Amino acid sequence: MDDSITINESIVTIDKGEAFNPASNVTINNSSASVYYSNYHDVNRPGRYTVTVAVRESYGEVKHYYYTLYVSGNMFNVTLDNTKIGG
Repeated sequence: MDDSITINESIVTIDKGEAFNPASNVTINNSSASVYYSNYHDVNRPGRYTVTVAVRESYGEVKHYYYTLYVSGNMFNVTLDNTKIGG
């Protein structure tokens, strides 16, 4: 039996703060299947996140699919104060 969905890309990269919809990387091949997406990602925090897509087939079986969301950007902002050198 063919899969009810297709994950379009195994890794999706966005910039920090960019809007992201987990469904945007999924093609639904079977309109009678129910599709659910995880939302454990934070587009305002750079890092790698695993997006889980759960599919309940019309006959009851549940399959899980995964892909990686990479949020690019600086994790930390460091400011150096050079005015007090040599105390």
